[in-house]
Amino acid sequence: MSENNRVLIVGSGPTGMILAGQLKTAGIPVRIIDRLAAPTTTSRAFTIHARTLEQLGQMNLHTAFLNQSIKTTSMDYHFPQKEETPKLDFTALDSVYPFCLTINQADTETILRERLTDLGVAIEWNTQLESFTQNDEGTITATLQNNATEDEETTTVDWLLGCDGIRSTVRQKLNLPFDGSEYGGTMRMIDVHVDGFDYSDEAIHYFIAKDHMLLVNKLPGANHRVLISDKTEGVPPEEARAAFQETLNNHFGGKVTIDEPAWSTNFRISKRKSNSFRQGHIFLAGDSAHVNSPAGGQGMNVAMQDAFNLGWKLAMVINGEAKPELLDSYEAERSPIASQMLEGTNYIHSIIMAHGKGMAERIERMKGGEWNQQAVNQVAGISYTYRQESEEEAAPTLTVGDRAPDAFLTESQRIYDLVGAAGLTLFLFVKNEAEYTQSRGLFEALKDKYKAPFTAVFITPENVTLPDDQNQISDTGTFRNRYPEANLYLIRPDYHIGYIGSAEDEDALQSYLEQFLVQS
Repeated sequence: MSENNRVLIVGSGPTGMILAGQLKTAGIPVRIIDRLAAPTTTSRAFTIHARTLEQLGQMNLHTAFLNQSIKTTSMDYHFPQKEETPKLDFTALDSVYPFCLTINQADTETILRERLTDLGVAIEWNTQLESFTQNDEGTITATLQNNATEDEETTTVDWLLGCDGIRSTVRQKLNLPFDGSEYGGTMRMIDVHVDGFDYSDEAIHYFIAKDHMLLVNKLPGANHRVLISDKTEGVPPEEARAAFQETLNNHFGGKVTIDEPAWSTNFRISKRKSNSFRQGHIFLAGDSAHVNSPAGGQGMNVAMQDAFNLGWKLAMVINGEAKPELLDSYEAERSPIASQMLEGTNYIHSIIMAHGKGMAERIERMKGGEWNQQAVNQVAGISYTYRQESEEEAAPTLTVGDRAPDAFLTESQRIYDLVGAAGLTLFLFVKNEAEYTQSRGLFEALKDKYKAPFTAVFITPENVTLPDDQNQISDTGTFRNRYPEANLYLIRPDYHIGYIGSAEDEDALQSYLEQFLVQS
């Protein structure tokens, strides 16, 4: 097998590109193909939530996203004859990004594609996966077709990653069920210049009527995204302006007007999930594994978070740093998240897009402030955890599997800046030189014993100076407030907690690491 064909990624959407970037950064040859002739210039998704933005920081892309987007602080639900406006308020998020970003998916993909170009990865357009087989050792033989020339190619790879969307060829060729159902009705969407809309640009606005839902949201640049969900069959592009204007007139009495749309589309939505995310050396990620209502704008975000979960694990296995068993945790962790997302988006869908149902019942489902806080943390991805089932109902304390807390330690340095992009990072709390010596010895022992790279960060009180250590953080209290209970936290590259314990109990830590790391 050629070294140039270690991993084949099918689909060059955000999920596929994040995986390609992570693997290439880890020194792994990767090939990414797409059946389309060129990148799309229009898009459906327009939100990047806090958790996704946090993880994009691992690829040093957070600044590019912040610079090309609008910060959105809430999702506002406008009900007829209801004076107060229920909302999902992102400003209360436990994140350094207490907002979501409004950015066209086409721009999201451009940022990710430029990163791949910088890494020397070229997307192969007009290239379609026709078929594949996997032998007992996991080696995959794939047949590809160039849609422009109709030429066929046979290639052999070690790993096949299906990031090819709701109609995934990879999933269908594996004969995996995609259980679920389609929501009734149609979603109609346009990007268009809007006049007279005097609502805040810092909120996504949902105007909810009994028989339809209207969304209006400012995009970067001159246009707004305007979306209508109802039980109609939609309208052709040439009729979109008149049809949308009619709905806007019904809501705003002629005060809000639109120009000719920059583009328009009709689509149906469904809620589905594959019963498996993996067969051997073949993985599904993103919409190929799960698809949901767009209520809350979570779909693309959870898809990208799939990639952040799988990417570092696959890189460590391919590079001989981790045992293949580490990959078993991908489906074990991400499948429950997909189920939670389906449940959460379906609940919001039942409020804002339950066309024909009574308004009082739907308003009641908002459940006040407590529901809003729970919903905003899930929508933002902050509450998603990989806790074991036995721990899910435990007291709300920091637990293995949880999102590692982040915070600014100084104006320019965050906790996440200290987490290594490869391998594992140890946060070690030490109060004096003796504790430092013990913790430093543990760190050196781990580096000697395992092939995986380790990073150590030693956190001390303000008045403690360690001997010649460049990895000391003098904590003013912020760090300890975020990580309050133990003196050792092991953080994964995807910013989740892998282990909590004590530097004094080296045997327990070694027992954990020996489950999935390869020894030198």
